[in-house]
Amino acid sequence: MKTVKLDVPQALAKRILSEFEKDISAKIRSRDELNLEISELEESAKTVRSQLQAGNGAGNRKTAGENKARIIEYLKTVGDKGARMSDIKKATGIGISSINFTLTNSEGTFVKDKKLWKLKP
Repeated sequence: MKTVKLDVPQALAKRILSEFEKDISAKIRSRDELNLEISELEESAKTVRSQLQAGNGAGNRKTAGENKARIIEYLKTVGDKGARMSDIKKATGIGISSINFTLTNSEGTFVKDKKLWKLKP
């Protein structure tokens, strides 16, 4: 870092220092306000999370194997021609990441032919 040495009157130096201190105080107040807001948001998220886990939203989670069963049913309807992941998503409403996980981790059930997924014969 390049530095420059200035000789300034003491009164000016005190005024500059005072401005720095005002800026520092304002930024500390802003930081404290943001920290308070963050704490309140985290507490709200914690409350909502605990309510979801306690059962208010527990019915939204799919049972084990439900995605796989829905994908199998859809692929049965398309037959040997197969389907892309995007087609499966549109037909089943399952998210792409869940479809990808299910297809790639069920090697005994699904097979990929180019970009199309089919039921294993």
